[in-house]
Amino acid sequence: MRKEAGFSQQNRVVQSSDLKNRPEIPKSAAIQAVTPSAGREEHAAPDASPARFAPDLYLALAYAYDGTPEGLLTAVFRAYELREDPDDIAPAKDLQPRLGQYVRDVEADPALAKRVADGICRVAGADAYNLVKVVAQSCVPGCGTLVYRFVRYAMKTGRAWEREVMHPSVEPMLRVKRSMANEKERLLQFIRFEELEGDLWLATCNPKANLVPFVMDFFSARFNTQRFIIYDEVHHLAGVHDRREDDVSPHRYTGKGSSLRTLDADLGEYASGRNTWYLVPTEGTGFPDNLPKRSDNEEAMRRAWKAFYDAVAVEARYNPELRVRWMPRRFWKNLVEITG
Repeated sequence: MRKEAGFSQQNRVVQSSDLKNRPEIPKSAAIQAVTPSAGREEHAAPDASPARFAPDLYLALAYAYDGTPEGLLTAVFRAYELREDPDDIAPAKDLQPRLGQYVRDVEADPALAKRVADGICRVAGADAYNLVKVVAQSCVPGCGTLVYRFVRYAMKTGRAWEREVMHPSVEPMLRVKRSMANEKERLLQFIRFEELEGDLWLATCNPKANLVPFVMDFFSARFNTQRFIIYDEVHHLAGVHDRREDDVSPHRYTGKGSSLRTLDADLGEYASGRNTWYLVPTEGTGFPDNLPKRSDNEEAMRRAWKAFYDAVAVEARYNPELRVRWMPRRFWKNLVEITG
């Protein structure tokens, strides 16, 4: 039993007869934006799942997806397509079904995810889609359910959601967004690059959320002549920037879990193609052990940076409590000035 952020999941007694008589969700014009319509190809539900949720057998319904933003948006599409209202939507590895809860496995479909993204932008605006994209990467427990409830509300009210900042479907999303913004700012401050052989630079980080896709534009714009990798050792994802335009396309993605990079490209967010970077999942690949070793100059530069850091420190103003507050300990192992 777990409690989703922003929503009460208290134990409750539900009679099967009540669930049988529960009215179906109305299929309004806003819902048509993300559901199949006449003249378009129908997408059948995965073969592994039954066509309908049987309320006479189960007290609740949950959707399990692969943990990617594409998988989450596909789950939202399936809820509209099957006219269901799942109580929980979570990554399969994190979902803990409740007593009497039926779990439907949802396979990620980029085409369906793209249709949902287009529908959100068309009905609720680009800000709504950007909010969905950020929260989907937050790794907050229950973020899938938060996104689903928000999409339901935004597709019903259109752009009016922007004025309802305290609505139960909106406020938790904005709270998670603020947390993500703070974590992104820490990541920008505490990333440290080291030089490897072959003119390659590596930065290792361990953020609480999947933020590498959100900082790659920042670093690729400032180090556009350098080949570098930002490696998230928590989420096993590497952002790779390559200065050679003939070697990598601006929107190339290798592997699974594109973090909506391909969707953003289709929506025109990266249409300029001025930054050449892509994402590579690293779990099970031996990364970063298979990278080149440090260059000959790296050790000398590390000693120089550590000496500068110690020289400018004011011993009389040393405050360890304040230091931990502004520089969380989880970042320390990747900071040259602390590890030496």
